[in-house]
Amino acid sequence: MSCWHTFNIYLCLIVLVACSNVLSSTQDTSTVGGGVVEGINLSKYHAYEEVMALAEGLKSQHPHLVDYYSVGKSVQGRDLLVIKISEDVQHRGITEPMVKYVGNMHGDETVGREVVIALIQYLLQGYLDHNSRITKLLNTTEVHIMPSMNPDGFKIAKEGACDSYGRSGRENANNVDLNRNFPSQWKFPSEQELYTNREPETLAVMSWIVNNPFVLSGNLHGGSVVASYPFDDTSLHKDCCYESKTPDDELFKYMASVYASKHGTMSRGNLCPGDNFSKSGGVTNGAYWYDVEGGMQDFNYVYGSCAEITFELSCCKYPMASSLPLEWANNRESLMAFMELVHMGVKGVVKDADTGEELEGISVSVKELNYNVTTSKHGEYWRLLLPGNYTLVAKGYGYETTTNAVSIVKDTVSRVDLRMKRHAQGNIKKSSTESSLPIMKFTSESTYTPLSQRSEDVPARVDKTSELYVTSVIPETTSLATLNGSVTNSSSQSISLFKDIKATNDTHEAKFSISPPHNITFGNDAGSSSAVKYLDSFSTDSSSSIAAQDLLNISLNDHLANLSHPSTKNVEQHATTNEGKSKTIHDAQSSWSSDHPSTISDAHPVTTTSVMSLSASDASHTSPRNSTRFTDFSNAVGSTTLNNPATETVAKIAEASTITSTQQPKGPVEEGFTSTPEFWYHHYPELEAFLEKLAQKYPNLAQLYSVGSSVRGRELFVLEISDHPGIHEPGEPEFKYIGNMHGNEAVGRETLLLLMQYLLEGYGTDQRVTNLVNNTRIHIMASMNPDGFEAATEGDFGGSTGRSNANQVDLNRNFPDQFFLSKGVERQPETLAVMRWVKQHPFVLSANLHGGSLVANYPWDDNPFGQNGVYSKCPDDEIFKKLAKAYSFAHPRMPIGKPCNSADIVFRDGITNGAKWYSVSGGMQDWNYLNSNCFEITLEISCQKYPPAEDLRTYWMENKNSLLAFMEQVHTGVKGFIFDKSGNPISNASISVAGIDHDVVSAADGDYWRLLVPGEYLVTAHADGYEASSVKVDVPHLWAVQVNFTLKVDDSPTWSAEEDFGVTENLMNEYLNNSALNAAMADIENKYKDVAEFLANDNAWSMKVHSLRMGAQIESGIDNRVRVLILGGLYGAQPVGRELVIRLARHLGSGWAKKNREVQKLLQDTQIFLVPAVDSKGFDKAEAGMCGYSRPSELQSEVGGSFTTEIIDEYAEATANMLSQIKPHAVLSLESGGIFMRFPHDDPSANPPTTPDETVFQFLTEAYARAHPTMLQSENPCLVLNKQAPSGILHGQALGVYKNSLLEYTYNNLHDILMVAAHVSCCNYPAGRELTTLWRQNKDSLLSFIHAAHQGVAGQVINEDGQPVPSAKVYVDSNVVELKEEATFRKLLPTGAHTLKVISNDLENKTLNFVVEAHKETPASVTMDSLKDSSIMYHSYYGTEDKIRKLSSNYSKISYLYSIGRSAQSRQIMALEIDVTQGTEPQGIEQSNLPSVAVIGGLGKSDRGGKELVLELAKYLLSRYGHDAAVNKILKNTKVHLVPTLNPDSTADISESSKQDKGTECDMKINTKNSNGIELDTHFIVKGMEVEDSSPPEVSAVRKWMTDHKFTLALILRGGAQGVAVPYSALHETFLSPDAQIFHKLGATYSAAAGLPQDMSACGNIKLVNGTTYDGVINPHSGSLLDCFYEHSTTLAFNVYYGCCGSPREEVLGHLWRRHKVGLLRFLTLSSIGAMGYVTDQNNAPLLGAMIKVEGSPHTVLSLDHGTWWRPLVPGAHTLTVKLDGYLEQTKLVQIMGGDTVIFKLKRDDRVMGLPRMVFIILAGSIMLLLMICCLCIATVRSQQQRRKVYGFHQLNHSVDIFNDSSSASEGETTTDLISVGGGAKNKIKKKRMSSRSYHDLVSSSSDEEEFFIKDSVPPKKTQR
Repeated sequence: MSCWHTFNIYLCLIVLVACSNVLSSTQDTSTVGGGVVEGINLSKYHAYEEVMALAEGLKSQHPHLVDYYSVGKSVQGRDLLVIKISEDVQHRGITEPMVKYVGNMHGDETVGREVVIALIQYLLQGYLDHNSRITKLLNTTEVHIMPSMNPDGFKIAKEGACDSYGRSGRENANNVDLNRNFPSQWKFPSEQELYTNREPETLAVMSWIVNNPFVLSGNLHGGSVVASYPFDDTSLHKDCCYESKTPDDELFKYMASVYASKHGTMSRGNLCPGDNFSKSGGVTNGAYWYDVEGGMQDFNYVYGSCAEITFELSCCKYPMASSLPLEWANNRESLMAFMELVHMGVKGVVKDADTGEELEGISVSVKELNYNVTTSKHGEYWRLLLPGNYTLVAKGYGYETTTNAVSIVKDTVSRVDLRMKRHAQGNIKKSSTESSLPIMKFTSESTYTPLSQRSEDVPARVDKTSELYVTSVIPETTSLATLNGSVTNSSSQSISLFKDIKATNDTHEAKFSISPPHNITFGNDAGSSSAVKYLDSFSTDSSSSIAAQDLLNISLNDHLANLSHPSTKNVEQHATTNEGKSKTIHDAQSSWSSDHPSTISDAHPVTTTSVMSLSASDASHTSPRNSTRFTDFSNAVGSTTLNNPATETVAKIAEASTITSTQQPKGPVEEGFTSTPEFWYHHYPELEAFLEKLAQKYPNLAQLYSVGSSVRGRELFVLEISDHPGIHEPGEPEFKYIGNMHGNEAVGRETLLLLMQYLLEGYGTDQRVTNLVNNTRIHIMASMNPDGFEAATEGDFGGSTGRSNANQVDLNRNFPDQFFLSKGVERQPETLAVMRWVKQHPFVLSANLHGGSLVANYPWDDNPFGQNGVYSKCPDDEIFKKLAKAYSFAHPRMPIGKPCNSADIVFRDGITNGAKWYSVSGGMQDWNYLNSNCFEITLEISCQKYPPAEDLRTYWMENKNSLLAFMEQVHTGVKGFIFDKSGNPISNASISVAGIDHDVVSAADGDYWRLLVPGEYLVTAHADGYEASSVKVDVPHLWAVQVNFTLKVDDSPTWSAEEDFGVTENLMNEYLNNSALNAAMADIENKYKDVAEFLANDNAWSMKVHSLRMGAQIESGIDNRVRVLILGGLYGAQPVGRELVIRLARHLGSGWAKKNREVQKLLQDTQIFLVPAVDSKGFDKAEAGMCGYSRPSELQSEVGGSFTTEIIDEYAEATANMLSQIKPHAVLSLESGGIFMRFPHDDPSANPPTTPDETVFQFLTEAYARAHPTMLQSENPCLVLNKQAPSGILHGQALGVYKNSLLEYTYNNLHDILMVAAHVSCCNYPAGRELTTLWRQNKDSLLSFIHAAHQGVAGQVINEDGQPVPSAKVYVDSNVVELKEEATFRKLLPTGAHTLKVISNDLENKTLNFVVEAHKETPASVTMDSLKDSSIMYHSYYGTEDKIRKLSSNYSKISYLYSIGRSAQSRQIMALEIDVTQGTEPQGIEQSNLPSVAVIGGLGKSDRGGKELVLELAKYLLSRYGHDAAVNKILKNTKVHLVPTLNPDSTADISESSKQDKGTECDMKINTKNSNGIELDTHFIVKGMEVEDSSPPEVSAVRKWMTDHKFTLALILRGGAQGVAVPYSALHETFLSPDAQIFHKLGATYSAAAGLPQDMSACGNIKLVNGTTYDGVINPHSGSLLDCFYEHSTTLAFNVYYGCCGSPREEVLGHLWRRHKVGLLRFLTLSSIGAMGYVTDQNNAPLLGAMIKVEGSPHTVLSLDHGTWWRPLVPGAHTLTVKLDGYLEQTKLVQIMGGDTVIFKLKRDDRVMGLPRMVFIILAGSIMLLLMICCLCIATVRSQQQRRKVYGFHQLNHSVDIFNDSSSASEGETTTDLISVGGGAKNKIKKKRMSSRSYHDLVSSSSDEEEFFIKDSVPPKKTQR
């Protein structure tokens, strides 16, 4: 019983709890349910206009509480609205904080938008209702709310969309994510970079943040439910789980937790799928969640003084509006609580302690935290802080640092005002020289804190102005003027540091005013004291002096790299230090300290007074590269400088001859010597004396110098022998011999001493020696190891004593090795000296003489395995073998190959590969080859290492010729100079030989030498900043061919800007490894999200083969675009394709972003799949520089050769699967191994080698090849590498090596996929420097291939209802084409005419003829018509009007409804024009001119059926345009005018006879009467047509219509007969040619197409010819419309009598339409037959209104607006005449074939009175000239008569004129000049002349009477005053 009682108690408790939950639930629902909550409308989302209206309404209602403003505009011009709420909205109180909310940053995340709109209303309502909490908040806080930062995105977002896919509205109108568009804190942007590539919305908000002192902010998002706080990203940019803390990390966590804890659900942390924030209470560090670079919340914190947190409010981004009440309930308390947090921490005002001035821009920080805020323009600051004790620190330029302790209590804000004292010399106003400048330039009227460039070490801010005190090494004698500004550097930032230098006499303190970043403080308040200590460690002693620039680099690079960014370029990088310079014998000035190598020229000695005044250019200046100092021997002959080299040679020969005359050789051993050779061992003192003796004896031929010293201090002497010792002669190669590298291998030492003597003494007497010395600069180092030689003992056969140097190091194991890193190995002095020496001279050839064997040894000396007996081939293996043989074959014993009587070792030809003999790591010969231009071999010249001295004679005789022969090899191969276009030499240019992966570089004079074996080579010169130049060179056997290069300045940057959208990455000259390639693809996807998608790990095949899908997104419908796939790296050892494909992707993406029309169209019309790398593993194994395969099996072992029937290779399988899934229409593989195109068949066994798609393969390959600069040229550029190199376009089968290729596999197994290969490089793996050139060569070809893939036909098969017809069969040129998804099809086709046929069992079959143009797609969609007759009903006038108006309205873009006129009863005569060209041409381009044709549905009551046919035709054309290729073709070539009837009155009502039963006879009488009973068809031609008469209104309207529109053809549908009738309707005896022929041709064409009777009409037994007769035969009458068209317009018209019954029954109309449909469509194509053309003037300007007549025809056509005209004619010869007023008539005989274009260029008629203008001018001019001559003769005669009658005197006008030479005085005035007493200027006073009379000879007086009688009538002049 007790158990039962207990059970009842439990049951009651459960019921009570359930009831309680129900009640609680009901209460909550009542609160948030419904559309209106607390007076706030939450029933819907507010549109942009509604939000604007809300702001305006609230402001008008509450002007003291609410204001609104816009911070800027979106991309599409919408305002970024901010609503401001405060107690006094027009005035913010001092220290009143500003808080803001930003919503809808992502346009499709909409909950935040609505909750802040609700918050605005909630705050206002609460304030008006005196809610104490809200009142307190608004009285103390200024609230700014931006409902939407992305109004454009919100506009296109869709309600109910919970995730972002495609164009969801997340991004702005430019498709940019605004929360990835702010400056990244880790990239340290420059001023320009801060606002470059920012969206309008981003820039507006950035300005808003920086220009206003916001303290706290919330950014409201959706898609999760969590509070995310800064930082949002890390410098590593890891996807997840890397926490990025701010200095205020704990504060941010607390504020985020406040929001989350007050939220209805956020604190759970797991509300949404994938959320995992339950442990943290619904908060997370942004970067720990996922990395967001360029986010807004970090920008607020780093660049402003505002703490912002991002709140994700809902799992669904754009939930239905019904959820808004619940979302408001969840967030209301959180929004309030978060705003209240702005009142925590400390705030105050910073003022000047003396003046009380409020200080702007002061940095206020907390000593315990690494972050500062900046004071506003009123000196205010706010610092949010958690409870605790802190020390405030205020700093400002010109003010002393101020500190103040403060205690922060929870939930309160402390007010702490700060007072700052000025420095004694300071001022708050910034001086003009201060370098702190704002990075961001906004145009807001509000003040803002300037931003400065941020540190590389810290992600946030430092004090705005700080000072660095550096104790300098500047001596007291250096003036400040010299110090300030005289030092230059390539980095402008470094220069700016000099601007505020101050110096004192005692400490030499330099004060650098710097411009640090904005907010984060680092270092200590005392400045960088460590820099002082660091600099103090440097001595001011001259031996360790450093230049000013070095001082700056030392002090700043280590301590201020985070403040400024000085150039990392080292001014010493091109300097030759003393360690690197050739040391001079007995040179007292050569003892420079090696501790601090000088970068100052010898010509500029360093002193303590000049160190800071040296410019950077001085500091980097060095001695000449090859400068040396001559040995100063007391008995040396002075060096004589002669201008003529030939004279110098003669002098040297004379000098040598003098010596020769005193000393003669005494035997074979002494031959060539003029003094006795010394066949004994020379120890160091003797060696030195011997060398000095030679240098003294031959000063014009020899120079002695040392490259360094040994461990024991012995000099490493080198004797230079040349006709100009001491200088490098341009074009002359330099050669060296080195002996005695191993001290106990002594033969080489002595042999080289003898060689020196032999060369010097033989000069001038021995032609061979003379030639060598004159043309070669020879350097001989007899001993590289003098210490070892002194330790060695004579007679040593194979020992090791003395082999090493004094440190017991083998020098031939001491050089850096290419295969084995020599960690911890100390380079010996001898090694370092030789390395420097080699770097200083442009050595071409060298030999290193050893002992212990007899062989010439060539590189490589070791291999990667360090194994003996393994041949290690260097790139120049062939030339090295030739060089070694040159020495060996001149030796008497060496080529035998059996050295030292060894039975075990055989050296064929006396030469050996070093590693093949035994592996030597760290050898000198390999180092020479790898690190210089020098080709060095090692010569083993004696079996005994240190033989007795008496054997030296033998060794000399054995090696003499070999030594000379080897030196002569320096003059083989290729040599020359490299110049720029101005003729200046280019140094350090590289010379490459195709197929050999080893370059040499040009010397200082631009000269170069490249040793090569005889043969044909492609030699390329290239230098930085210049275009490469290549030349095919034929290298001879015995000498060097000279090839000079002139390089043009590299225009790649210009080309890139013009042709490649300035994509700098595409100019990189290095290969991307696999990871970098994937990163590049990911970067392209991120940059160009609209058009690029990175496919990696999306499916099975993309896990192995990564690709990019590029193409514009399709909004809706079927994606039947061309799919093109381009492969790179199919063969791992052929990586050029990898680089070309990724460059193509960048090109397309950048073109899209820059709105390039060609790229945009390409990406809109094409899906492009770019696969840079298939064989990625093979690429890792490939050897750079490899030009070809040694065996075909190597090619077939790569992925490209693994496509067998059953694919085993995983990458090959992935590639095959990729092709099967994508199903591209065209595939291109980019490969190497030649420059040619390849297409199937590849299989050598394929028979025949051609394929059915041969023509398609041809145009695809030609599209690529024709755009390539060299692929189709007559000379194959690859022949120099391979004599059998393929070229042009060929089947792969012809090469016989492409077994199991992807081309063959695709063609045989993946039908409808056509693949070709482009081979784009002669070498498989060319050098990286060639990549830019290869990209430039292939860019256009790649684009051309993509365009070519469009060439063909494409379409869809649908029925009349628009539904796909998948059962249809499509044939193109009788070949079946498979229908794809939605009955679409596509077929690549060659250019030319083709036929498309579509067959379906239950639909009308269709055949279409079309022409394919190059690289263009021919749309050929087909609408299949039903085989059943359609149901057509008669239309009354109003029914007709309604139908035609609806058609025009539905297809308004291509049709235009207009009225011809009105009928007798004022009914409209309507016409519908269909013109698909209207509105399709770009603005500014005139529409294309097309011929116009008219189809008229009859003239009266007997033509009712014609009206219905015209209506049905209108419907058919309009509805099928865009869906049927036949209709498209018609309408794109013709303007169609459709007129249902010309007599609307007679057909206004539906005929009763048309509804009669079968068997009822219909009225066959032709009736064209209008409502007034007038037969219209007899009134179109009347007498005096030019004068309006009483014609019926219908006739008048039609006549005007035909005149205005100038139709080419017209067709009139008539009833009452059967057949086609042509003019005349009136009876004529004959019908003149040629129009009779063209009319009958037109009529016969229609009749055949419509299936009309051909011989006899069924009505009236009218005889027909091919279905055609004259209209007068059917219905003879005059004044017909048909005749009017022909005689009085430009139109050829004919009647089509569709049936005996003009108004057939309605059930017959469908059949009638189906019958005539074909004929009507065919008629619309007939305007193009015959001739067409243009009429222009001589300047090609079109002429309007020209008359074109055909001989023998009365019909005339006129040229239209563009000078165009059309005249239907039958094929054959026709005479055309063109007339136009003002122009000369022109006649042409034209042979018409069909659609011929004829152009008439008219000359202007300049005839006058019937004469040519020039003739008229000449004639008129002649007449005028004749008249003038006559007049002149008459005048002369009369003058002579007059002179005989008159003789005497005539009174002169003025006597003074006789003496007055001045022309300035006017008549009746005289001029008096007054000269001032003081000698001033003359004053002129004009006076009136007195009357005077004077006389002069008459004209008739004789010339010999010169007397003048002058009467003195001028009175005396009065004195002037």
